[in-house]
Amino acid sequence: MNKLKKYSKVFVMFFILYIVFLLFSPNRIVGRTAIQKDDIKLHVYGQATTGSPQRISESDLARLKEKIKDTYPNVNSTDIELEGDTPFRHVADPAYIGDFTVYGKVIGTARNATTGDNTVAVLKVSYWDIPMFKYLFFENSIARLSIILLLPIFFVALSILYLRPKNSN
Repeated sequence: MNKLKKYSKVFVMFFILYIVFLLFSPNRIVGRTAIQKDDIKLHVYGQATTGSPQRISESDLARLKEKIKDTYPNVNSTDIELEGDTPFRHVADPAYIGDFTVYGKVIGTARNATTGDNTVAVLKVSYWDIPMFKYLFFENSIARLSIILLLPIFFVALSILYLRPKNSN
């Protein structure tokens, strides 16, 4: 039984380190195609209102306008619409995700809800990345599945460590 306790200690330490790694690892990058050199990288923030438009910062808007000034000169809104494989297709509630980074190409413009002009850029997303902690909320995530599978083993290992009587020599 001493061997069983030793294996239980190893598994408990492994599981704790695995959880710490998942919580503090930087990003999870997901996409269908490779990031191209002309793809735009934008940090996207969710808005408090209902609907799909997202918001980008003023510095990202300046970078976006510089990149597309010849093809779409009328883009001047910090709102942005995302098309393609976005993280919102992988979760039940988009509020879990919050902000994330997208990579892609501007494929057109959409109407701005406040001004009525075509000033909102539409970005075809090829890649996106989010912090790994937010990735755990995805229904099809490997990390979530591994935690669900390893959690019962973790509790069994803990019970072996703490509920077994101590050996007295």
